[in-house]
Amino acid sequence: MAGLIAGTAGCLDLGGQSDSVSDEPFSSYTCPPEGIDAEGRELWCSHTADADDRELVLEPSVEQSPNPSEVRLHLTNESETSMRFNPASWSIWLEQSGEWRALEQTWVGDGFADLGPGQTHEWGFEEVIELINDRFDPEPATYLAAIATPRGSPAALLRITDD
Repeated sequence: MAGLIAGTAGCLDLGGQSDSVSDEPFSSYTCPPEGIDAEGRELWCSHTADADDRELVLEPSVEQSPNPSEVRLHLTNESETSMRFNPASWSIWLEQSGEWRALEQTWVGDGFADLGPGQTHEWGFEEVIELINDRFDPEPATYLAAIATPRGSPAALLRITDD
């Protein structure tokens, strides 16, 4: 039996990306990606040309990481006016094996924050997940994170990898 285990262990691919996590470049994704129901909200992604003329931009600190705690999300107000918004009003979708699904919302946060011209508000990705569903541990997948604001819903793609 030990010989069988040793013989098959060499055949396992223990490194690299899981088959369930896409390796497609973000530039190949439409926004919102096919399969996502934005529920009638105006949603735009930071990686698309549509975001170039937007007053609000949401960007990840890194596009890809094996460690969700390393990912930060930055919302920047590029307009000339302040905006009041709910910093807990997030939606998250994840893609695995080519299928998108919404992260189940088990928690609804509220509150208000003011974002002045040129200012940036920052969240940790894990913090955003907890604002939606505190029982979910971010798993390897491609994610789309969007925050609802009075000016629309800026969104950003990011990827949590196996290693």
